[in-house]
Amino acid sequence: MYYVKYLIFFSMESKEEQLSEMCEDAFVNIKEACMRLQERTKCSNKVVIDMLNSVSEFYMLQDNHQ
Repeated sequence: MYYVKYLIFFSMESKEEQLSEMCEDAFVNIKEACMRLQERTKCSNKVVIDMLNSVSEFYMLQDNHQ
């Protein structure tokens, strides 16, 4: 019985680590995309922030429609 509980705990911990790693990867990818945008267009931080807010709004609306 202990072995089963250990496996369940290990599986849950592993999923949390995977989720954490995915979030970190996504953050790095988004940050790099924003940096490339600024390098190419010389746009201000405000433009990038407005763009990210638009993307966030899009996903919030998608979530509300489900």
